[in-house]
Amino acid sequence: EGGGGEGGGGEGGGEAGAEAARRAAAVGLCASCLVYLGDLERYRATSGERAGGAGACAASAESCYWQAQRLAPRLGNCHNQLAVLATHRSDNLDALCGYMRALLAPAPFVPTARDNLERLCRSLVSEKPPPPPSAALASLGASDAPPGSGDAIADAWAAEEARWEAGLCRLHALLHLRRPAGGGSLPSAVAQLRRELLQRLRACARVGRLKATRVGTALLVCIGSLHLPPRVGGEGEPASEPAAATEALAAELLKGIVCAIAPAVPKAAVGPERPLAALLAALAPLALWSAHSNHRLACLAPEARREYADALAQIGNGLPASARSAAASPPPVSDALVRLVGFTPLDTALASEARAAGGSVGGGSVRAGDASGLVRAHGATIFAALRLLAGAPCAWSAADSGARGDGAQLPLEWDEGSASFTAARSPAPPPEAVAPPLVSADSNATARTDTACASRGAMPPP
Repeated sequence: EGGGGEGGGGEGGGEAGAEAARRAAAVGLCASCLVYLGDLERYRATSGERAGGAGACAASAESCYWQAQRLAPRLGNCHNQLAVLATHRSDNLDALCGYMRALLAPAPFVPTARDNLERLCRSLVSEKPPPPPSAALASLGASDAPPGSGDAIADAWAAEEARWEAGLCRLHALLHLRRPAGGGSLPSAVAQLRRELLQRLRACARVGRLKATRVGTALLVCIGSLHLPPRVGGEGEPASEPAAATEALAAELLKGIVCAIAPAVPKAAVGPERPLAALLAALAPLALWSAHSNHRLACLAPEARREYADALAQIGNGLPASARSAAASPPPVSDALVRLVGFTPLDTALASEARAAGGSVGGGSVRAGDASGLVRAHGATIFAALRLLAGAPCAWSAADSGARGDGAQLPLEWDEGSASFTAARSPAPPPEAVAPPLVSADSNATARTDTACASRGAMPPP
């Protein structure tokens, strides 16, 4: 299952080029050895061979795989092995993320990761879906237990958290397979699951019951699903939904999740720094992706894009002052972003971060225990990315000729006077678009004229 390192020679000739080639080969060999060591620890975890139990072996395997990824971030193998570990502990969200990262690496781990993702999605679709949420969930407070539960309040809310995760995993399995379980319409099945998922997610966010690390993983899965190549069904399989239709459903799901969690930022900004740092770490990749690769959202309707931009504005405006002031210079890069090197949907964004940091994403660093430093680093990354998206980059970002915001699909604006973000409203229709319809004996012609004028007036520029 393991194996493979990053090889390749260095540029230039003579001794310098040979030395670079030897170094690259050595790094690749080290990465391969770490993957193999991780595999051995994983086998021990499943056999109960090592003293200390399966948990210690699994943790050791995970450490080996992440060290291999740090040495050879282009390899998808490490993420496939991390996903296998997640599957063994029944963590479907981490498993989905790992298999997607294995497939979206510069050197994808195919066909193994693709087959593993297929098996996981089929398993998820065959499971019983989470029960629908109670209508009362929308009005509950943090001290209220969800209805129908005899558990302690904390346990009841933990169950709701688990259900929104299960709903998200099932949704992505349906979107990957491109057909619903047991027949029927995929869009209607997805719409119902999405509605229930977002109802739970909004409730958990409102009462402060969101685990930031899980939110971050969920966002990476949503982003990854928009970049995966369309699945090709096997011979004899029922007809599946067209790839363009499932991409639109995936984009709508991402938009809904972003809108659901955006209000958590201003609330967290007035609380302790450690939870805020974790939340901003989860949102930093989203902001970077939204600034550099949001062309994947072209399938969203204009109003949905405006809602997405409105949520980004809420996130940006909710950032603490320390994060905004830290964006005056290139922010240091945390380990959370370093771990995303090799995730191709973020390649452009991380390359820009690397240039700002002086040549490598790992060039700057923030200690894991430095909550204030992490708030400034992640918050400044978000703030700078949203400024770039809004067409008003920070000075250091504007000086980077390679930094180009992908703002064609998201109508986010920066108002210098109020120092705040806003989502642009649809412009008023031009006078010629609202001219009275032509008088015609053909009522169908009049209706066609009205429809054409309305469509011209309702469509904002991209």
